[in-house]
Parts: sequence; structure tokens; C-alpha cells
Amino acid sequence: MLRQASHNTEIEAEQVQQWAEMLQTLDDISENRMPSVADLLEKASAEKVASKSEAAESANGAKGQPSTQQSGASSSDEDLSDVDSDSTETPNLVDQESSQQPSGPAEPGKEEPTEESNARLDKAVTIVTGPVNDSAAETDANESEPPAVESSLDAAIEEQAKLLAEFEKVSDDLDSVMANLEGSTLVKRLKAASRQQSAVAEQLAARIEGLFGAADSISPNDQAVLEQLAMTERDSTQTLAAIMSDVDGYYRRRNLMRFKLVFEEMKQLDVLSSLKKLSQQVAKDQGVVMAQAEFWSDTLDRWADDLIENGDGESESDDKKLASLPPEAILEMLRILEGEVDLREATRVAEQSKGSVSDDEYRRDAIALSDRQTKLRQRSEQLADELESLPDGSVHFEADINLLLMVSQTMNEAASLLRSPSTGSETIAAQTEVIEMLLRSKRINPQGGGDGGANPEGGGQGETDEEALALLGAGLNANEKLRESEVRQMTGESGRSLPEEFRSGLGEYFRRLEESR
Repeated sequence: MLRQASHNTEIEAEQVQQWAEMLQTLDDISENRMPSVADLLEKASAEKVASKSEAAESANGAKGQPSTQQSGASSSDEDLSDVDSDSTETPNLVDQESSQQPSGPAEPGKEEPTEESNARLDKAVTIVTGPVNDSAAETDANESEPPAVESSLDAAIEEQAKLLAEFEKVSDDLDSVMANLEGSTLVKRLKAASRQQSAVAEQLAARIEGLFGAADSISPNDQAVLEQLAMTERDSTQTLAAIMSDVDGYYRRRNLMRFKLVFEEMKQLDVLSSLKKLSQQVAKDQGVVMAQAEFWSDTLDRWADDLIENGDGESESDDKKLASLPPEAILEMLRILEGEVDLREATRVAEQSKGSVSDDEYRRDAIALSDRQTKLRQRSEQLADELESLPDGSVHFEADINLLLMVSQTMNEAASLLRSPSTGSETIAAQTEVIEMLLRSKRINPQGGGDGGANPEGGGQGETDEEALALLGAGLNANEKLRESEVRQMTGESGRSLPEEFRSGLGEYFRRLEESR
């Protein structure tokens, strides 16, 4: 392949060099790392055989009978099949979001990513694929020590089986709640708005042949589609207005610079006026609308990615030693999140209708919303108490308990604002903070290491035996749509034009290169 690439003027020298480095990496994996994996599997099998032999010898000795050792090969096959069984995999509640942004060049020596470690059933998390700064998590593959082999495989498998059984009981409910969370966090709301613009562009592209240049002879069916798309753009304008308001309010509350930068770019590009203009242009200038919709789809997607905090490379490997969260607790946490999302929208409606109702009616509505917020706060505190009451709950679930207590504190602030009464941006910002805490958005590096514990931002050397995305459990984003740019290069495909003397010289060089081999 390298010899043929050296003849191809379309392939840059840097690309050939990168391929050569990749070959060296593959050689290193085959010579150094694969044998170590084989040794680990053999060690785990031998340990199981030895433990069963000791148990059999002990039992036979008690009966006064001679001990017999089983065949190592047959025992190995049987035991390894137990290890590979699906019962050893911990389900994860991962909401996978798409991204249109480039992931950057692949780095030699990097492994394929896994979204989550299977060591612990944890809270729901939104995963966005994209480049992260994981330099602090990079390690030398040759210097890393192989993981220790656990001797209590049977106990681990039994524990996993119990967890899976509990998870199955609430999996349908988890699916239902996760499917309703598209309007929850700011990242997910921007991703949903991006998908909506992409859908507008796709519908126009599918009908552009019959629409282009046919302003006076558009069929009734196409006319109905254009009217629907115009309504979609008007709705998108209102949706983006609410998102912009929430981004600004959240920045003022948390003073996070990335939210300020996104909000300022939203204002600079005047996204609201542009979408409003698209709703008016759909009927007469479909080509421009299609191009603009594609632009805004990519821009909204980029803004969503920009709101995600970059990883700091810290690994949460300690989570592997902690107990999994009870599936019922995760379901209750998601239901609290769903209730907070609904409450935020009700608060927004109350603020919008403030000028059209009497002061007494507005106060009654705000107090009713405050009561709803108080009930959600009480449920958060009760869930924290339940986790703490579990065996060693204060140790295993310390981070989760602290999170719920912070959520409760912010909810109490929102309830006080509603009772004042106030349904403005300050109250909505507090509710938005609750939602952002309950459903974090994280970024994974598609060229990064395979394992970072429970932190998808972590890099390093993978130690899981699952393929990427293999452990994504219930709650996948049904609206997620992986997209790739369809823009193709239309010029420069015939290669670079070189002077005749250069071409003859290069031909002689390649001829001698082949002869030297």
C-alpha cells in the first residue's frame, strides 16, 4: 500500500508518514500487548481451575476418596465462557448525542473509545463525541502494568446478575423518561434545534428538482410542504429565543465564560432574525433557505459542543470500587429531572402571561409553582436519605448524596423566588442549574484511550472487554442522528499539473525505487 501511495500525487507525504507510524503501532500491539492479554486470560483460567481442584480435593479427602484433577483445556473453555457471558456486563444509562464537528486527526497509538466503564451503574449522562484535551490522561502503553486478575469471579457474576435483574424491572420506565428529555439541558436543546434545521434542509433537498425555478407552478403537495417548513422555522425562532435567554441567565448565575462566548456569538450572528427571515423565504427562494438551514444546523451543533466543559484528564477510577446505584434511585432521579423540566416551562409560560392577567392571579400561579418546586426538593432530600441509609451508603454514594443536596439547595432558592413572586430569568436560571446538575453533558474523544473510569473524558489505556457503545443501556436518545457532511470536492481532482521535466524525473525515481526492492 505504501509503494502504491508513493506513486499517487493525491496522497501527501505526511499521510504516508502517518500510515507508516500506524504500522509500527500495530506491530507493537501484536508483539507486546496481545501476548499480555493472552497471559491474563490463561492466568484467570488457571486460577479458576486451581480453585475448583482444591475444592474437589477437599471434598474427596473428607470422604476418604482419591482426588482427580479435571482437564485444564475443558475447564478453561467452560470458565472463559462464563467470563464472556452477558451477565457480567453492567448496564449504563447513556444518552448518546450526535455531533457534526470534526473530531481531529487520529493519533498513533490511540485505541478505540468505550463510552463508559462497566464497573458501576451510575447516573444518566449525555455523551457527545468530539475532541477533548486529554493530554493529562495520556500514558505510555509499554509502561502500563496489566490489571490484576480478580479471584472472586463467581461472586462478581452473581452480583452483576442481581443488578441486571433490578435494572430490568425499571428499564421500560427508564426508557420512557429518557425519551422525554430532549428539552432538558441546554446542550440537548441546541442539538435538537440543530436536527430540526437539518430536517428542513433535507426536505427541501428532496423536492428541490420540482421547486427550483417553478415559483408559479408549484404543486399543491409541494405548497403544503413549504407552508409546513415555514411554520417550522417560525417555531424554531421561538425555541432559539428561549434558549438564548436561558444561556444568558445561566451565565449570569454561574459566570461560566463558555456560556458568555456562545451567547455573544448568538447575538453577533443574529440567529433569531435569520431564522425569522428563512420562514418568509421558504415559499420563493428554496435554494437559499436550504443552504442557510444547513449552515444553522452546523452552527447550532457547534454551539452545543462549545457549552460542554472540556475534560481535565482526571480519572474517576475510584468509582470501580464503589457499589452501583440502585436502578430505582436512578429512575427517581430522572423523574425529578423530568418534573423540573416541566416546571421550568410552566414558569416560562407564567412569565409570558404576566402582563395579561391580574396581579392576584399572577401571584396565585407563582405560589402554585413554588409548591411544585418544594415537592421536588423534598423528593430530592428523601432520595439522598435513602441512599445514605443503604449499607455503607455514605461511602459508596457520597458524591451522589452531595449532588442531591446541592440540587435541593438550588430548588429551595427557586421556590423562594417563585413565592416572592418572581417568574423571570433569575428563577428560570436557578431551575436550569438544577437540570444541568441532574443530567451532565460530557465529551469523549473518538481517538482517545479506551478507559477513564466513570468519566468519559478520561483517556489512558482501556481495560474493559467491551466494544465501543456496547454497554449503552436503556435510555438511548431516539432522536439522535449521526450526520456526516455531504460536501464533496468538485475541483482539483485530476491531480497537480507538474512540468514535463519534473514528471520524467519522478518517473525515473519511482522506477529505481522499485528496482532497489
